[in-house]
Amino acid sequence: CLVARRWFDAAAPFANGTLQDSADVITLASAGSVVTGINMSLPTVGGMDGRITQGGVGLNGMLVRVERIGDPRVFVDTQTFTFGGVAGSFLACSLDAGPYRIWTHSVSGQHEDLVVAGPFLVAAGSRLAVGSFNVVTMGADPNEPNPSTTTFTTVPSFVDAWTSTNAIIAPRGNDVDFYCLNALAGDRYQVTTSTTSVVAGEPRSSPWVDPLLGWYSASPQQQLAVNDDDPVVPGSLESRIDTGVVAADGRYCVAATTFGDSVFNGSGQTSAGRYSVRIARDLMLADGFEGP
Repeated sequence: CLVARRWFDAAAPFANGTLQDSADVITLASAGSVVTGINMSLPTVGGMDGRITQGGVGLNGMLVRVERIGDPRVFVDTQTFTFGGVAGSFLACSLDAGPYRIWTHSVSGQHEDLVVAGPFLVAAGSRLAVGSFNVVTMGADPNEPNPSTTTFTTVPSFVDAWTSTNAIIAPRGNDVDFYCLNALAGDRYQVTTSTTSVVAGEPRSSPWVDPLLGWYSASPQQQLAVNDDDPVVPGSLESRIDTGVVAADGRYCVAATTFGDSVFNGSGQTSAGRYSVRIARDLMLADGFEGP
């Protein structure tokens, strides 16, 4: 646990082997060819162990991120398990000496995220015991029940923009949310998700919750568009749909689930948790161009 894990990083951009984005690309000329000179010195580093509980009871399967204060790109992801007979234990290895915070997430969406600001000071050559941290049960989703184009959350019609409040995909495996509005032929909407929360005073997108959006006509029910990853923000887990111009007056619905649920019924979801969905209507001016 106290030996560093490093990317091979001998050429610029240089991050001392701590960031995948800075790792050197090693090219083989052909099958069976040999590249030499890949020498890596692995320093002695530190580690951290602790426990995630609810009401004093250890929770296994919780996701835990131990991230460097000052540079959250440097982190170690781990998961709680039974260690030494103690449920809810986590162990984060290969931490450079310095200050860290802890961010934990329930993979099934049963508990609220918890950020423990620290700072927890890790020293080289030792493992820091940080004790237990208590999470709380996930709060209620005020939009429920909204599982279909017939039982849905009503979005005010003809407003320029609307954003959901306190929306949750949980429990993982059977929850999906529908938001429906009345639209006119010629309308066009931009639909986006956000999993942003405040971590140590800084807005951060969840590294775990991966929303998936669908755009439906309600009668008859038909999927018109779907998107997983926002094409405007490469690498983002957020989702974005440009509905295009609505063909006919009627009720249309935005469906929200998470990646893996291709049929929008909750099955196959690979993540769960809090999110918001924003539905914004494009305003068309008399000359046919979009307004501000």
